[in-house]
Amino acid sequence: MASSKRMFAAWQPIAWHVSRGCKGRTADAGAVAVIHYISVIQRPDTRQALLDAAIVVVSRQGVDGASLRAICARAGVQLPTLYHFFGDKQGLLDAVLAASLEHYLEHKRGLKPTGDPRADLRRGWDLHVGFAQQNPAIYPLMFPLPPGPVPEAARRSLELLRAGFDRLAEARALRPGVTAELATRSLGAALRGVATTICRDPEHRGNGRLSTTVRDAVTDALLDEEVPAP
Repeated sequence: MASSKRMFAAWQPIAWHVSRGCKGRTADAGAVAVIHYISVIQRPDTRQALLDAAIVVVSRQGVDGASLRAICARAGVQLPTLYHFFGDKQGLLDAVLAASLEHYLEHKRGLKPTGDPRADLRRGWDLHVGFAQQNPAIYPLMFPLPPGPVPEAARRSLELLRAGFDRLAEARALRPGVTAELATRSLGAALRGVATTICRDPEHRGNGRLSTTVRDAVTDALLDEEVPAP
């Protein structure tokens, strides 16, 4: 009995929130709305449906143009359902970024060292730029322009980059005077600059040349000349 009372008390605010849209309707209509809401949030695929819808809408409309109502309409749910799972728009955007980045990091972790540092750096660079070009509306969430704390997504990506340069430093593959920290900051800054530029105009025909030009210049500046080229 006590458990039932706690559950009822927990659902009261939600029931009120959902039934607010039932003004002018019968009490039965409000009850039906609440029951429908409960059944929707209990479905195991509801959160993923919202996340998938958000990725599509944000990719098409951009972060500022993506409305929560459009996302809910695409997922076939009401706003209270979105609030239940994500809290607000920022919470939803954080989840969109996390899901997109996890897909990217899965591929990045799958890049096994080839024994050729230049080739490995180029593959990592191309993967990062490819992610940005395919997700021009989502990438800026990963590396926001305003100063502030580094998002968790960006921190994880930088950790993988630093680990790679730590291995190169141990193998004495970096140029004299270039530390793993300097290499990480240098390549990271160049990579974010190129990726951000491409995101602003992902269809520009010169994007490929821009990326390879900066990539090769940075690689040559960081790696020792004696490291064999592919």
